[in-house]
Amino acid sequence: MGQIDYIVKSYDSEKEFLEVANLNNLKVYGNLEDTNNTYQIISFIGCDFAIAIAYYDCNLELQIKLNNNILFLGFERNFICINISSSEILYEKNTLSVIYEFLIVNHLLIVICELEVYVFSIDGKYIWTIGFIDIIEDFKVIDDTFLCIQCANEEEYRYDIYTGKYVGN
Repeated sequence: MGQIDYIVKSYDSEKEFLEVANLNNLKVYGNLEDTNNTYQIISFIGCDFAIAIAYYDCNLELQIKLNNNILFLGFERNFICINISSSEILYEKNTLSVIYEFLIVNHLLIVICELEVYVFSIDGKYIWTIGFIDIIEDFKVIDDTFLCIQCANEEEYRYDIYTGKYVGN
């Protein structure tokens, strides 16, 4: 995955944000019925694509990865995978918990959330997911093969990142 250039423009009010999004015919992602405190439009340099997002910012970094024309975007509890050439939504999910981080391992995108993990190929195909009873506190990939998860209850789990198969702790 190469580095992409993009511009994130933040808006102070939902009204101004929606006016700009509507003026530019942008679909708004996130739930406008929820309480939000962050309104942003993300424009990608070198292509005619932009996306509007509204969410409640809980001090977690906006997650953006791009592989060729496949955009992976994570914010609050929203995960979106879009082909930016065709504007086709490949996958859209409201996760059970907030998104912590995206990890790239070989040809996989691993989405680490507070209570679950999702794994996708970098061309946007869903591979597997697993949920946890307790909060994920730590995670690491070992030998580009195993995803190790430690939960708040100190339980540790190890999964094959390619199949999702539990391989012990």
